[in-house]
Amino acid sequence: MKLSSLPFQILLFFNRWFSVAYVILEISILIWKKFQMPYPGTSFAGEICFLFLYMPIEAIRNFLGEINAHHCLALMPEGTRGNKLIDNRSLVAFIFLSIPSSLCYAYFLRWQIYVLTVDVALNCIGIGINGIQALICFGCMIIFARTR
Repeated sequence: MKLSSLPFQILLFFNRWFSVAYVILEISILIWKKFQMPYPGTSFAGEICFLFLYMPIEAIRNFLGEINAHHCLALMPEGTRGNKLIDNRSLVAFIFLSIPSSLCYAYFLRWQIYVLTVDVALNCIGIGINGIQALICFGCMIIFARTR
């Protein structure tokens, strides 16, 4: 009996693409802001560092096993691995990694020096995707636990 969740898998797929687009756009926006707006002190360096903190969190969450999922199940992205292997431990790790990922989105949404409309849109989408993924993931964990 197949228990993996298709909606969860679809969200994981689209979140991978969104994460790449997000990083490219956010770097572009930060560079534009640096040349168009006056940044006080080392604020710009702090925002760049925060973006580079976000990247490995999302990489661990989404990209960690794109090498060959069929031959290397242990290296699948945490959410993908847990969904396909019906492994609640991986799904718990995925949910816990969603917390710092959402906090990074929240930082770029509310606490960076200059917040543009495009920042608001990108970060609201990111928080929404993380929230929906966490809810579906939690539902998968309950279903997987009941079937054991």
